[in-house]
Amino acid sequence: MQRALSSRVLIEQAEGVVAFTHTVDMEEAFAILRQYARDNGQWLVEVAEQVVNRTLDL
Repeated sequence: MQRALSSRVLIEQAEGVVAFTHTVDMEEAFAILRQYARDNGQWLVEVAEQVVNRTLDL
C-alpha cells in the first residue's frame, strides 16, 4: 500500500512539473507522461521519477 501511495505522489509531482513547463492543465500533463511512457516502453512511475529528478525533459 505504501509503495502505491509513494508512486502516486511521485506521478503527481511529475504532472506538476510537466504542467508548468508545458503550460497545460494537470490532465494534459498526465496524458503527456503516460504517452511518453508507452512510446518508450517504460513504467509511468519510472518516467515520473526521471521528470521530477530533472534527468528527463519532456
